[in-house]
Amino acid sequence: ELHDISSILVGVLVFGLFLVVSLSKRFVQKSNELLIIGFFTLLGFNFVCAFLSNIHPFYLMAILLIAFVAPFIFRGLKSAIAFGFIFILSGVAMTFYLEEALYNQYLFLIAICIAAFLAVFMTYLRNNSLERLIFTSGVVNKGNVLVVAFDGSGKISYASENIEELLDLKMELKGTSVSELNQYQPRNSQHKKFSNVDLKNEFQEGKIFVTPLFSKTGDIVYYQWSCKEFSDDVRVILGQDVTDKINLENYYELIVRNADDLIFQTDPQGNFTFVNEKCEEVFGRSKNDLIGKSITSVIIGEYQSKVRAFYAQNFQERRKHDYLEFPITTPEGQERWLGQNLTTLLKPGADNIVIGFLGLARDITERREANAIIKEQNKDITSSINYARRIQFNMLPRSTDFEKTFNEHFILFKPKDIVSGDFYWLNEVDNKTIIVCSDCTGHGVPGSFMTLLGINILNQIILEAKITDPGQIFDELDKRLIDVLPRDGQNRIKDGMEAVVCVFNHEDESVQYACAGGRFVVTDDENEDITVYKTDAKHIGDMPETDDFKYQTKEINLNQNQILYLFSDGYPDQFGGEKNKKLTIKKFLALLDALTRQDL
Repeated sequence: ELHDISSILVGVLVFGLFLVVSLSKRFVQKSNELLIIGFFTLLGFNFVCAFLSNIHPFYLMAILLIAFVAPFIFRGLKSAIAFGFIFILSGVAMTFYLEEALYNQYLFLIAICIAAFLAVFMTYLRNNSLERLIFTSGVVNKGNVLVVAFDGSGKISYASENIEELLDLKMELKGTSVSELNQYQPRNSQHKKFSNVDLKNEFQEGKIFVTPLFSKTGDIVYYQWSCKEFSDDVRVILGQDVTDKINLENYYELIVRNADDLIFQTDPQGNFTFVNEKCEEVFGRSKNDLIGKSITSVIIGEYQSKVRAFYAQNFQERRKHDYLEFPITTPEGQERWLGQNLTTLLKPGADNIVIGFLGLARDITERREANAIIKEQNKDITSSINYARRIQFNMLPRSTDFEKTFNEHFILFKPKDIVSGDFYWLNEVDNKTIIVCSDCTGHGVPGSFMTLLGINILNQIILEAKITDPGQIFDELDKRLIDVLPRDGQNRIKDGMEAVVCVFNHEDESVQYACAGGRFVVTDDENEDITVYKTDAKHIGDMPETDDFKYQTKEINLNQNQILYLFSDGYPDQFGGEKNKKLTIKKFLALLDALTRQDL
């Protein structure tokens, strides 16, 4: 009777355990404690019976069978090891306590040890495989990667659950043909680049292709499929959502094709691999006529070698950016000029492998024509200004005029813009030498007109009216310049002059002077000092602050050791040096002082 009851209990336990394992994980978790209690109860019952029956073979087999289902009871490896340790101790204890046994005690102990080892090892394998299976299933089914496996005939053997969620399928894919997924692809012209792709017929080991699919919301999503063949009957395609990438590519493709500039791509040899619509328009050729052709095929013959050398140099030096202008010719013989920015394309991850060039070019034909006209006009204008310079220079005193009065002198006259807004004037009247240094408002052509006006007025005042007093000369110059230049209305002009006049009297060797905003310098070799002279701050042509304003005449005496410098603000106001800063009057005077000491 004991044998019959044990047989029934062992059979029920084994059947019940396999039934529980086949049920859901959730049910196993709820009933796990009851299973452990039942497992140990039945195992302990058979151990007791084996002990009481002196290790009857029937109970030995029952213990081994119960130990076989231990991997399905224990969820952790530590629990299985603890069970194996207790299981072996129980066998060892039974072996040493029994004096006589129906079955060999040592064979019984060996069987117990093997069963314990197998229980621990199978628990490890089961738990490790289960964890991997759960992880893989979670990644595949809950992720955004679609997985479909099918045999050589196209019959689906596995499909990830997320496909059903994406496409809102009303049927189970397993057992159907993989071509059934084709019905979820849009067929309109907008997606013709990806349409009519059969997932079965397009399959090829290592091949990658893209198909659009309708989602359950009616939106179109793009999936990039990768093909992998494990055997003749096991083919797997993996689909990754590339909707954002495709939409971005379509957006940029639209921008490139409708750009106002020419955008093209070539291989390392300079053959077209891509051209936008602007290229077709400017080159006067269709895309089919350009793709595969060398860029030199559209370039005028004499420039082909130059462009070829340009591409070769960019290829050899791996330049990131470069620029070149060259002419092209249309099939009708029309010549057009392009300004091309070239970018060298390198293989991703390799800085020394050139895979082609990206060109961004603009039609500069009209710009070049306009520049040619401007260049010709600039040439004519420059020629006219150079002729005006000759006229202005001829109106200035010559070096020989200075030699008649001064034993030593120098003139440093360097106009900024060909013609000058500064001038100097020299003449001898009534045994007096009169010299004027003036800085007119403006420079270049406007300033040169003021110099001509100032020279003419000075001729009238000094040579014709015989006025030699410095203050009176400036009073007359100021009056006549104001009369000549309008000071009100739409034609109001604020131009004037900053000037210095010095009158050298040959009878007593005195020097009279007047300043209208200007200044001059006298250095003394004997005393090693430098003196700045100035009088009135009002410029010639400025409105006076009072109605009775008169320029002051002052007098100084010079000796043989002194040097008189007349200059305009062009020197202290010029920029230069390492930091490109203004010289300033302070540094200019220091320079003159240094020159004086150097002469010593």
